[in-house]
Amino acid sequence: EAARGSAIKLAAEVASRLIGFATMWLLLRGLGPLRGLGASEFGVLGELSVYALLLAEAGELGLQALASRALVAGTHSLESLLRARAALALLVAGLAVAGGLALDGPALALLVAWFALSGWCEFFGVALRCRGARLGEAGILLVLRGGALVAAGLALAAGARLTGVAAALAVSPLPAFI
Repeated sequence: EAARGSAIKLAAEVASRLIGFATMWLLLRGLGPLRGLGASEFGVLGELSVYALLLAEAGELGLQALASRALVAGTHSLESLLRARAALALLVAGLAVAGGLALDGPALALLVAWFALSGWCEFFGVALRCRGARLGEAGILLVLRGGALVAAGLALAAGARLTGVAAALAVSPLPAFI
């Protein structure tokens, strides 16, 4: 059973990483020099993504790693971990708004939302794995990464620029919650 669970996790991780790579390639082609716009839009997306990821990670503070151990050992309940994560999410939302006002406005806040919601999805995947639902975790990872690829593709096909692409990415994790 453990080997089967590890194989499911590994397959989902490899597939989701490949989907993530495809998403970044699509964004590079859509916002980068291959579109004739120069590297500036993709470069700005990259720079803002670094800030957004740092802010989203600040709102997680290692809870996902703690959840893996705590849920299996029974030292913390899922409810207590969810409350702690929700409290941290409020802090991150405030930081995202402040950072958005200081840097790029809505694009940064939208990217923080994308990373934060993605983090929540991964957290729920960890909870599912700890409860023995390895296929559920794999499904969340694949839907999460696939949603970003589809959202980015649709936004670029519609002619969206940086903020439009960031908005599409921000809503892309929502299907993984279902």
